[in-house]
Amino acid sequence: MLRIEIPKTEFYSEATQEFVQIQHQTLQLEHSLISLSKWEAKWHKPFLSAGPANKQDKTDAEIRDYIRCMTLSQGVKPEIF
Repeated sequence: MLRIEIPKTEFYSEATQEFVQIQHQTLQLEHSLISLSKWEAKWHKPFLSAGPANKQDKTDAEIRDYIRCMTLSQGVKPEIF
């Protein structure tokens, strides 16, 4: 299990043109068959692939979503990802 500490921070959202404050949060992540299954069911392609012929690059949205799928912590706001 991986534990990540997200410090209290503030950033500017281009989408809403506002400053957003994020409170301190601890994320617990676990790479597992369940997280792979959730991700693959959503994106309809394998997350792990073998060899350069099967290599499919992942978009930032796909990587961010896999982190969300690995997250065991409850009540995580979407802007954390």
